[in-house]
Amino acid sequence: MCETRWFRSRPETIEAVRFDGRNAREIVAWVTASGGTARLEEAGSLVLGTGASEQLLLYGAVVVRDGAGRFRALSPPEFEARFEELEPALAS
Repeated sequence: MCETRWFRSRPETIEAVRFDGRNAREIVAWVTASGGTARLEEAGSLVLGTGASEQLLLYGAVVVRDGAGRFRALSPPEFEARFEELEPALAS
């Protein structure tokens, strides 16, 4: 039988923005200015490059840029379970 061990996530400060259906252009500009890839599709859909793959963002998805500069999209429940908002003075 294998021996399992327990692990805890390290604290991580991230940048994030929620896709509301109207801010797709701003998200594309932010992602591409930060070295990531993102593009607009037909009818305002947003596609986020996540390294080896792409994610089609649904309304309400949260785009996250981690401390290593990688982008990913999380569902609202997943984001809220993992992160809490910092005061601006603590985010630096």
